[in-house]
Amino acid sequence: MNWSEKHIEKLKAGGFIRGYSAPRKNAGQKLPPQKSKALIWLDLNILYWCNERLLSLEKEYQFDPERKWRFDYCITAHKIAIEYEGGIYLAKSGHNTAKGYTKDTEKYNRATVLGWRVIRVTASNYKTVLQQLNHLYGS
Repeated sequence: MNWSEKHIEKLKAGGFIRGYSAPRKNAGQKLPPQKSKALIWLDLNILYWCNERLLSLEKEYQFDPERKWRFDYCITAHKIAIEYEGGIYLAKSGHNTAKGYTKDTEKYNRATVLGWRVIRVTASNYKTVLQQLNHLYGS
């Protein structure tokens, strides 16, 4: 099932989940840039997956203090990280250049050395993340 903000707010109001706040619209104020459909889906569905298993989900988790690298999403209790590779479809992005790709490989190699399992998804396959989480977590 794909979860919308409406579903999440009902579950939150009923005390079934924690850690999610719907974005608020302020009249007359400039809103921050909108998230992509994929990121909204990932935010809601990974959070729901974690809540079903009583796991904490962290966003922008800094896993290496020396290099200050961060994971997009992280389940620290099981050292599972999820990275959304959104920049690969942009004409100009640090992720789709030789230098950017090399930096990404350094980051993921370091994470592996530190014992992390990293799930990488794009705008084309982001919905597979739940299957991959189930495989890693054993459910």
